Amino acid sequence: GRHDAQGMLVLKGHGDGGFTVDSRGFNTASDNKAISSIQGADGSRLFLVSSNAGYLKAYRGNDSVKSIPLADTDVYAIITQKNGKKYKEEFMFGQSYISQSSRRLYISSNTASVTMYDAKGGKREIMAFK
Repeated sequence: GRHDAQGMLVLKGHGDGGFTVDSRGFNTASDNKAISSIQGADGSRLFLVSSNAGYLKAYRGNDSVKSIPLADTDVYAIITQKNGKKYKEEFMFGQSYISQSSRRLYISSNTASVTMYDAKGGKREIMAFK
């Protein structure tokens, strides 16, 4: 249909711009309509998938991540990894497929530090890992 997620693929990044399809990681082939993520009560990341005329399905992420709640004014973060590489993560409202995920930044154990930037250019250091 016009708004149909169909089956899904998980793409795992190599860190050099290349990706590998992981067909075992997440498979919910049906008439999917929306995908969102939320934080579970135990702190894990949950993915919610709704299907047309079907049940709401929840999948627990199997990655080891930490969650940082975002302020309404946060627009992006610069994440520095332990190997010194940096990347930018932008935040939007409604960044999921026809749905709204909770506004959180998920970071891996490879993260050394996170610097958040707000809409006015202000910045704050959120967290540093050892």
